[in-house]
Amino acid sequence: MVGTGEVDRGIAAFEKAASLAPDVPEIRAALARAYVQAGRRADAEKEHLAFQKLSAKGDGPRLPAFAREEEGREAPR
Repeated sequence: MVGTGEVDRGIAAFEKAASLAPDVPEIRAALARAYVQAGRRADAEKEHLAFQKLSAKGDGPRLPAFAREEEGREAPR
């Protein structure tokens, strides 16, 4: 939704996802990106910090590889 210009709907979806799975860093990163697109810098910074803390732990829940937006990942075969 965020990529299609429906930023407000995308933010609502990411906020719900973050409330259901607050320890998944990729969700926090996606929410931070959505906030940046909406011009909500303070909210983006808060979510970015949450993402950094969760990523530093390294032992929490993660999205499957196909759902992550990581550079250099291999394409599905």
